[in-house]
Amino acid sequence: MFLRCAGFASVLIALALSANLGAQKGGKPKSVDKIATATFRCNGPTAATRDPAGTPCGPSATWGAPDAITGDGNLYVGAGTTVGGVGAFLRSDGELEVILRPGGGRLLFLNFESVVQSPGSIARKTFDFADLDGIDLNTNVINPATNDVAGNGALSIPVGATWPTRVKGNWNDPYGVLYTIRFNPTDYPGSTYAWMARTSENSWTWYATDTEVARLVSPGIHHQGPRDEGWYRMPFQIVVTVP
Repeated sequence: MFLRCAGFASVLIALALSANLGAQKGGKPKSVDKIATATFRCNGPTAATRDPAGTPCGPSATWGAPDAITGDGNLYVGAGTTVGGVGAFLRSDGELEVILRPGGGRLLFLNFESVVQSPGSIARKTFDFADLDGIDLNTNVINPATNDVAGNGALSIPVGATWPTRVKGNWNDPYGVLYTIRFNPTDYPGSTYAWMARTSENSWTWYATDTEVARLVSPGIHHQGPRDEGWYRMPFQIVVTVP
């Protein structure tokens, strides 16, 4: 009986050790998306040629083009996660994202009036403005010391520093065509980086001036790569905070 009890005790000890090792292997909790709040510097359609004419928004005394990525006047507060959720997020990889989904009652406005280079002859684009109820806008922060993607996104930026960032903005037009705004000189030549300033432990200012250039693309055909839809100056500023 003693041997049987000793054997049972050995099993219990082995199970306890195994559980402890499992806990050690797990390490710290896995990063998850965090809800955030995004505030646009400018709100509403800003094109001076709209009917009725809009008021240029942004520090136009400093640069000629008004803000070209603008909000609807209310805060964009994250709800859920980036998978199926809406609003602003600090993603689990450290990047920032603002998501609107069709039918959600929110809008984001794009202005393509400040043309650096017009679309090519086979371009699909026939618009100067896009008033969107569905768009996914996100960052891809670049470490200026390596000129490569930062390992922890916006969280890699020291407080008080400003780093370059790629920007991608996807949306579908009413005909199902996927358009994408790109601030990404490496993969989309002719465009530039935008910028990300970390203003505190939990806040960032994400922006472009009229010095920066965005490239608009749509899907190509027969594996020919993206179709060029023009290059544009699209100043904007978004302040993102995490509770």
